[in-house]
Amino acid sequence: MAKHDFFSPKSIANRWKAKGLQKLRWYCQVCQKQCRDENGFQCHIKSDAHLRQMLVFSQNSGKLMDEFSKEFEDTYLTQLRRGHGSKRVLANNVYQEVIQDKNHLHMNATRWKSLTEFVFYLGREGRIVVDQTERGIYVSYVKKDEESLKKKQKEENQATEEEKMRKLLEQKAKRAREEENIVEVEKTELIRASEDDKVEFKLTAAAKKEGVAGNGSGVTSTTKAAAPSLKGVFGDEDDEEEDRKNKEGAHERQEKASESGNGEERASKRMRGANGERGSGGVEERLSNDNGKKKAYWLFEDIAVRILNKRLADGHFYKKKGVVKKVKDKYVGVVEVETEVDGAVKSVKVKIDQEDLETVIPKEGREVLIVNGRFRGREAEVVKIRVDDYCADLKLLRGAERGSTVYGVPYEEFSRLVQA
Repeated sequence: MAKHDFFSPKSIANRWKAKGLQKLRWYCQVCQKQCRDENGFQCHIKSDAHLRQMLVFSQNSGKLMDEFSKEFEDTYLTQLRRGHGSKRVLANNVYQEVIQDKNHLHMNATRWKSLTEFVFYLGREGRIVVDQTERGIYVSYVKKDEESLKKKQKEENQATEEEKMRKLLEQKAKRAREEENIVEVEKTELIRASEDDKVEFKLTAAAKKEGVAGNGSGVTSTTKAAAPSLKGVFGDEDDEEEDRKNKEGAHERQEKASESGNGEERASKRMRGANGERGSGGVEERLSNDNGKKKAYWLFEDIAVRILNKRLADGHFYKKKGVVKKVKDKYVGVVEVETEVDGAVKSVKVKIDQEDLETVIPKEGREVLIVNGRFRGREAEVVKIRVDDYCADLKLLRGAERGSTVYGVPYEEFSRLVQA
């Protein structure tokens, strides 16, 4: 059926009807779509877009219902506070003012079945004063000190951030202890049988050592040999002997390097050999991605990520990979994930915080995007993955350092790049 002309009476009537409020029974809150008649509503609920939204809603219905309820509660209280202040007014009058907005959130999308139940809930929470009379239910807004509320909320947010930081430091310390195999010794209290007892330390005298020859002059040192040695008491002989050997070895290496005249070149070759580098030219600069100014946010568009949230859609997206299509407020990403819907694989977009995401490490030779550190936002190629050190060596593909290799980039600072 062809559409009516834009300035025809039928088209003008349709636009005029669309401006006003329509029947609530033909409104879909999940899709936020208002249908004009029963036929249009039935066609909408059978469409693929509606079925897809209902699938997402069924997977996490409780959270979405709470969000709708919170939005309706805030809208109602805002209208009561701004329109009437602390005056006593009928609850239904405030509700009629709320629903005058065509895009308002309907009450049938919340957890309250009626306006009476909703008003008594606000009264129990202490947000309003409820007075039930024969003429109806009257409400009045309870004014609170907004400054104290903001201060309290700020303190709660600060306490939450401090708790997160404390847990993060504890996890890092635990990981460091596990890697270094450090055994913690529990603190014990010093117990004395009597307060008059004295604490004594007994040092056993070590055997006298023979004198050590001096600077080739044949003079023997007897002063040090005559004094008792305390190294054997505290077990420092091995350390002293090791330090002496290291100093002698360093002195010999320095003499050999000065005789050959190219000590610095040999040292640089040994450093490249220790790190597995084989350069045919001169000395290569070792680039690092650490500049001491890493940012707290790391999301970029067109990078692959893995979802770690077990509560999202009852764990349906847990450990699944997706592509970041859009970044909101630096910390929230819109991730496109492929999932199975009614036996067919379809793409679903999920909004999720970066704390519930992790980077995806590709194979060697694949392109990645550096998401944090000195070369943040640069495209690179994976040269070598160091599994034991949880890092990789990357070759830059853009910028002034193109072709240079960045060594030891941690896994959390780069992710696989998905070409559009």
